[in-house]
Amino acid sequence: MHNKAIEEVLKELNTSPFGLSQEKAERRLKRYGLNEIEERKESVWVILLRQYTNPLILILVVAGFLAFFLGD
Repeated sequence: MHNKAIEEVLKELNTSPFGLSQEKAERRLKRYGLNEIEERKESVWVILLRQYTNPLILILVVAGFLAFFLGD
């Protein structure tokens, strides 16, 4: 899109330099809802446990415990 003429891009995207009409904006609002990000509430413990679900991290943690208990 960056190397095309403005008129060509507007035609391809079916829009105008003035943005959406009121009618199109209302239609999109009904179809897609408000432009908001849903905030998820997660506990600190869930976030912390999720950090250790990667298999490589688990291998490193087990290796660390083994090294500690074997004295190496």
